[in-house]
Amino acid sequence: MDDSRRFPGLRAVKSVWQHYTPPAEVFRLLELFRTMVKDSIRIGLFNNVSSLKRLSVLAYNQLSEYNIPSYYKLCAISRAHYNFRAVASSSLRGIKLALSK
Repeated sequence: MDDSRRFPGLRAVKSVWQHYTPPAEVFRLLELFRTMVKDSIRIGLFNNVSSLKRLSVLAYNQLSEYNIPSYYKLCAISRAHYNFRAVASSSLRGIKLALSK
């Protein structure tokens, strides 16, 4: 069977391989984001948080020590909450996951 009939609307897209070495500033920002996510996880575990709203309220003020735009703080909190949800849903299915601390 022709793939165009099996997968309507699917198009082939070319990909290009590029060699790119990011500057040290990018690595610093990634490390800072990872640290903010870890802090958000720590805050969530300490306060037994289950909702994104509650985690945001608790963690946002504590992440104010980072000199970074608020959008990135909210993304870090959201990522930490995603990690909580992944662990919770996995445990319901009987899969054992651990949060990194």
